[in-house]
Amino acid sequence: MTEIYSGAEFILPAIEEILPSRCHPYAAQAEELDAKWVQAWVPFKDSREEESFLARRCTYWVSWAYPYLAAERFLAMCNFSSLVFALDDVLSLSDAYTEENRGRICQEFIDAMSGSSRKIDEPPSWASGTHDSWQRITRKLSPQQRHRAVQAFSDHLTTSAIENTARSSWSTLDITAYVKIRRQTLAAPLYHVLTEYATEVDLTEDYRVHKSAMANLHTLAADHWLYANDIFSFRKEYFSGDGMNSIQLLLGQGASLQQAIDQIVSLLESTQRQFAKEVQSLKSFFGNRLDMLTYLDALVLAVSGNLSWSRRTPRYHGSGYLTHPIRSGTIALYPDRTVYSPLEGPGR
Repeated sequence: MTEIYSGAEFILPAIEEILPSRCHPYAAQAEELDAKWVQAWVPFKDSREEESFLARRCTYWVSWAYPYLAAERFLAMCNFSSLVFALDDVLSLSDAYTEENRGRICQEFIDAMSGSSRKIDEPPSWASGTHDSWQRITRKLSPQQRHRAVQAFSDHLTTSAIENTARSSWSTLDITAYVKIRRQTLAAPLYHVLTEYATEVDLTEDYRVHKSAMANLHTLAADHWLYANDIFSFRKEYFSGDGMNSIQLLLGQGASLQQAIDQIVSLLESTQRQFAKEVQSLKSFFGNRLDMLTYLDALVLAVSGNLSWSRRTPRYHGSGYLTHPIRSGTIALYPDRTVYSPLEGPGR
C-alpha cells in the first residue's frame, strides 16, 4: 500500500479534450437562488454543516452539465441535484449519521420520488425537499420516464449500500470489478433520464428497441464520469477516509501515486475517444431523428461538463479554481485543499 502524506505531489498530464464544453450563462444567478432553496429545504444537522455544503458550490455541476436549460428546468435541476449531493455526503462523508439513519433517509428519498410517502414532514426535511424539487421535474416526464428514473435512483442507493459494504475489501477488487460497482453509485442512469427531461424528449421506446446500443452509449458516458471524478476527487476522498476511488485502489495494489494517476488519465482519454466515436455512429444510424440527435448532443455536454466542473469545483479542491481550472501541472494534495502549479509553455 502506497501511503499518501499531506503535501504529496504528482504531475497531472494534459488531458485530451475532444468534446465541446461550456457553462450556463446564468450560473451565478442560479447558484444564488439554489442556495436559498437549500437553506429552506435541506435538513442539515447544524449551521456549520450547511455552510460547509454551500461553500462547495455544487450548483455549478448542473451549470456545466446542462448549459442550455431554460430557467424553470434549470432551477428544478439545480435544486434536485443539490439534494442528491447532500445525500451523497450523508452516505459517504459524514460520521454523524448511523447506518440506520442513512437507511431511513434513503427510504424517505425514494418514497418521495415515487409518490408513496404516507406523510411529508414540514421543511426542512429529506422527504419535503425531495417532494418539492422532484415534483417540478416529474410533471414534465411521461409515466414511463418517471418509472425509469425512480428505479434508477433506487438501484443507485442499493448499490451504494453494497459499495459501503465493499469498503473493507475494496483493495482486492480489480479495475473492472471496481468500475462495475461505481457505474451505479455515480447515479449516472438517473441522470441519463434527466438528460431526456433537459432536452424535452422521451427515449423510452429506444431503450427497448435499441437496448444494446443505448446501454453501450450510457456505459461509456458513466465511465467517463467516474474516471474524471476519481482523478479530481482523489484528494478529498483520500483524506476523508473514503476508499472507493480507482486511484486509491491502485495505490493499495502497489502503484505509485504518479503511476495511478497516469493509468486513470489514460483510461479517461480512451473512454472519451470511444464515447465520441459511439455518438457519431448513433448520429449516423438515427439519421434525421431530431429527438435522438438533440439527446446525443446534450449527453456530450453532460459528459464534458462533468470534466470541466471536476477541474474547478470547491467540493474537490477548496476555493480558488472556479475561474482558474486545474489543467496540466504539479498538483500538491493537502487535507483541506489542492495546490496547483500550472505547466508553463505550449504543454500547458
